[in-house]
Amino acid sequence: MKKRSIYIVGNNTLQNELISSFLEKETGRECIAVEDLAEMNKPDPNAPAGKPLVLFDCMGKDAVHCTQDLKSTLSPHAGEEIFSNQLVGLFNVKKGGGIEQAGISQGVKGFFYEGESLELFAKGVKAVLDGELWVSRKIMADIIVQNCHTPRSPQQKILSQRETEILTLLAGGATNEEIADRLCISKHTVKGHLYHIFKKIHATSRFQAALWAAKNLLLLLLLWVAGS
Repeated sequence: MKKRSIYIVGNNTLQNELISSFLEKETGRECIAVEDLAEMNKPDPNAPAGKPLVLFDCMGKDAVHCTQDLKSTLSPHAGEEIFSNQLVGLFNVKKGGGIEQAGISQGVKGFFYEGESLELFAKGVKAVLDGELWVSRKIMADIIVQNCHTPRSPQQKILSQRETEILTLLAGGATNEEIADRLCISKHTVKGHLYHIFKKIHATSRFQAALWAAKNLLLLLLLWVAGS
């Protein structure tokens, strides 16, 4: 079975060609630099299995304009999650620009900032391809607290102690690998626990699960973040 493709989308052709070549070597996946998604969106019966990863270049764009560009490119219907057919990441993001909350709420899986090394970029891309959310723990914690408007009664009882620990770590921005290392269990075991957690709390994404944790396990989350 073919491995799904990676698309680097932006007008900086030389830079994106270099990034494409580097990521192809690092990930073992076909990586293509394009200026738009017209070619990618054409039906292809021989396309790699699974959702492609689309990395958008945000160089020179603020949060508002970058989000608007993504919506106009990817969203055929207003109001629905705009990245349902692709895994999406943003690179050359300005630090402190505030795009993360809007991006995550729409389904962006990874944020890669101006000035970061190619090695860190590749590590984050691999994490996104592995189903992780690539965003800093601090930013994720800030987003969760900002979305925690209405206090609710604790609902820890619907989760086991181990599930509560895992969800708390996830809400703090930890990847599956970090959760496994922290709890001395395998990544496979973490994935199994997350599957059951998502079913119990009716979450369909890591972000939804993190928001549920913020509203129902906020004390545990703050204690974990403080101790990190």
